[in-house]
Amino acid sequence: MSNEAIAIRPMAADDYEGVAAILRVVLRESVKGEDVQEEDAKLPKENAFKYDNQGRLCGYGRLRLVAANPDGDVVGYGLAWRAPWTAPGELNHTLAVLPQARGQGCGGALYAQLEGWASEHKAHRLNYVVREDDPAALSFAGRQGFEIDRHMHESVLQLAGDSGSAGALEPETAAQAPEWTIVPYAKLPEDSREASVYGVYRDTQLDIPGFSGDYLPLSEWRIHVLGMAGSAPEHLFVALVGDIPVGVAHVLIEPESSELYCEFTGVLRTYRGRGIATALKRHCIRHARACGVRTLRTHNDSHNAPMLAINRDRLGFKAMPGEYRMCKLLPRD
Repeated sequence: MSNEAIAIRPMAADDYEGVAAILRVVLRESVKGEDVQEEDAKLPKENAFKYDNQGRLCGYGRLRLVAANPDGDVVGYGLAWRAPWTAPGELNHTLAVLPQARGQGCGGALYAQLEGWASEHKAHRLNYVVREDDPAALSFAGRQGFEIDRHMHESVLQLAGDSGSAGALEPETAAQAPEWTIVPYAKLPEDSREASVYGVYRDTQLDIPGFSGDYLPLSEWRIHVLGMAGSAPEHLFVALVGDIPVGVAHVLIEPESSELYCEFTGVLRTYRGRGIATALKRHCIRHARACGVRTLRTHNDSHNAPMLAINRDRLGFKAMPGEYRMCKLLPRD
């Protein structure tokens, strides 16, 4: 099939299932078309770019493209976006092409339009995620000028019939956990829980290795964290010292794959080193068993040694191929 046979066009309302299928195959995301559509509905419809006093791109904007074959089937997806809290000057990219459509110019055609749009709006850095076990995608990114910036490890804990997880489920003793309790988010006082738990998220996310930009405001956190696909109040746990939230663990249920995904675990800096993060993780493991889930997955930055040690050394998570966060610098005027 020649490059001319591939049509690159803006994503349309009837493309959600095709895009979800690509994300499932290429990025191994457990999503359906309705999930992509639901996330899409949370975002502004119009771009609202602006520039700071250093001429760096700020504000919100996105470009969504699909590549369709002569039969009209969606075989590639390209997305460039930034939010107001993204670091100034940066755009985030997703580019995914079905394996059977690679080598036909599809990815290059998508990328050319994405980078052209980025240059038009004077972005100076592009961020791109590639799976560690996808050498073709990694090679493609390298040819476009991207370099590896971060390594995100994936870790998996098999709960069904895995004797290696038994130690992870041993109850904490009084000596291990004398000062905190762990409760579901919904058990916190309704008038203060959003603000207090948001504060823990904000302060702990900023400490994650590789985090850049600002943390999203409370109104957007409510939409994009509490409201993300697979989230529910009973899947968000809060560690309390007295009545003060000091740590959180958030898991997302993926019913079609019988998995729980550990989306985030964080403890305020002044309360670290006391075993609270490990206790939160153990609580998530018990919760997964109670939900009848067989697999628990998570990702950690390669520079986040303490959390990697908790997952793999203490709790028995096994290493799996993860992701590379790659970046490309564009020339500035």
